[in-house]
Amino acid sequence: MIHDTPVMQNLLKRRPSGTIRLGLVPVRRLLARMGTPHRDLNVVHVAGTNGKGSVIAFLESMLMAAGIPVAVFTSPHLIRFNERMRINGQEITDHALEALLTETLSYDTQEETTFFELTTAAALLYFARARLFGRHQHGLVLLETGLGGRLDATNVVVPRLCIITSIGLDHMDFLGPTLAGIAREKAGIMQPGVPTVAAPGSREATRMVSGVAARLGVPLYLLGRDFNVSVPDPAVRSQVHWRFRDGTPPFRLPPPALPGAHQYVNAALALAGAKLLRKMGYVLANADLAKGIATARWPGRLECFPGTPPVWLDGAHNPDAIMALVRFLRDSAMGQPVFTTLIFSVLNNKDAQAMVRLLVPWVNTVFLVACGGDRQRPMEELVAMWPSGGPSVRSCQNIQEALDAARSILPVGRVVVTGSLFLVGEARSILKSKNQDLGGR
Repeated sequence: MIHDTPVMQNLLKRRPSGTIRLGLVPVRRLLARMGTPHRDLNVVHVAGTNGKGSVIAFLESMLMAAGIPVAVFTSPHLIRFNERMRINGQEITDHALEALLTETLSYDTQEETTFFELTTAAALLYFARARLFGRHQHGLVLLETGLGGRLDATNVVVPRLCIITSIGLDHMDFLGPTLAGIAREKAGIMQPGVPTVAAPGSREATRMVSGVAARLGVPLYLLGRDFNVSVPDPAVRSQVHWRFRDGTPPFRLPPPALPGAHQYVNAALALAGAKLLRKMGYVLANADLAKGIATARWPGRLECFPGTPPVWLDGAHNPDAIMALVRFLRDSAMGQPVFTTLIFSVLNNKDAQAMVRLLVPWVNTVFLVACGGDRQRPMEELVAMWPSGGPSVRSCQNIQEALDAARSILPVGRVVVTGSLFLVGEARSILKSKNQDLGGR
């Protein structure tokens, strides 16, 4: 990932972004010195293993379609840190970001906060000062957890609504080795009386989320119990409407702008959340909800750069996310073999072997790139995890070499870049630059 402003480079020298600490005391102290800006915000808090960014993208698009002011804080970024903070779809400018981070650092004279804690506090201050009012109502902040939920730095807020997305095995070194334990941490964003929409996925995770909700007195709306979604067959998915069912009169919804069957679930979570916001007084017409689903954007998640061959970028970086990618590769092939070249990397704290096992049947050639800073996995490990007799494997010095090699051997078919958000961010930067040079988007 590229950190391209002097203030960001300076911040990273003082607070390495790879430093992770769970706990709320330091960030609460910092926010208290900043005047508790988070207390003035109307927040939708989103936790989960996979799908958080997509749900936020759908909900942001719905709110913008309705003319409701909306601020977003997500992490990590793909190319520039500015991507993490945006208001009404506009990323924070370099000038505003530099002033914001400089001010936030001035409140932390003891340097007791991590990179994520400090930047979370900075985002909350930025949004509080924006005074997000419109149509005589408060705007909304869509806030994504960084890691876990209960002890994540974002969990200093008192939200109006919580959303919990799919829960799987990831970050086990911090959240514990079991699905139930991870679900308990994610469920830690729920607060008494605050409605929560959830699609945890597995029975084990659903039981844990439901148990925590019952203990806290949380109104819980579960996918499969309180609302349902129908996913059209792959052959007609891009042409037909789909239905969201929650006991109210249904209406026709356009195909989600984000590709993949899993995005119907993410769109349904956003839709269920939007309907709860409507009950709170936010003016969200059905047409706004439909438009938001049809126009949402979330870069680097099954994002296609056209060409010969096309290059697909997908930030899948754990087994569950790779499984969603594999389903997309299968569905988009429509039963016909498609020559697929994979550009792959994975960090050293991920279940890389499980990811590789899922990918092996669907790829013909693999180009490996070692990236990820302090969490980079050595090239010899990347090579060793691919089985003999499987796809051909070649190591590359960098993503540019891998892209050039993939395109040189593959006039037809497709290239897929996945396994690491670091890798996807670098690939996207190169592809965007090339598109701009060619007069593209």
